[in-house]
Amino acid sequence: MIYPLESGAGIHAQIMALCHQAGFAPQVVQEARSATTIIGLVAAGLGVSLVPESFKSIAVQGVTYRPLREKKARSAMWLVHRNEPESAVEREFLALAGVAPFAGQARES
Repeated sequence: MIYPLESGAGIHAQIMALCHQAGFAPQVVQEARSATTIIGLVAAGLGVSLVPESFKSIAVQGVTYRPLREKKARSAMWLVHRNEPESAVEREFLALAGVAPFAGQARES
């Protein structure tokens, strides 16, 4: 099971690249947009899959989560925010995240 190529998150390409680097081409039997659906398909015995680490908290009988040893098996996370935070909550969140708000055109933080 795998995320569809058109999911737009880049995870499909990342998973395929990791498999090819490991020397094999996965046999994709099912695609699903939701990690919970993918986990359910694994529980039903339809195969194995790679999912984000955060989904290991979804306890499903018969499913075991194992970390990958490959250092390249990591995904970038981005904090997206408005150029000019309007509320104290937004400003505080940015401060906690270690990002200084800025004015002007959108750019990478």
